Amino acid sequence: MGWRTRASEHGGDGMALDAEGNIYLAADGVLVFDPSGQQIERIDVPVRPTNMTFAGPDRRTLFITARDSVFTVTMRVRGAPPRAE
Repeated sequence: MGWRTRASEHGGDGMALDAEGNIYLAADGVLVFDPSGQQIERIDVPVRPTNMTFAGPDRRTLFITARDSVFTVTMRVRGAPPRAE
């Protein structure tokens, strides 16, 4: 069962993808799934997250949005590279 199936079981709002193929799902925290669908991490934030993106000069900062807040987390992994148009 891949991450698409596992992530859809949890529901959620926004998503982001890192360079290793892990998906980040805004649910009751930020849930992180590896490509096989195993939850490998949970990032707790003070309020329910709504979306997230990797940004910054090296794409190692995860910006997490919530109703009236933005949180940042410095990550070990880079965000996925932008898609070529």
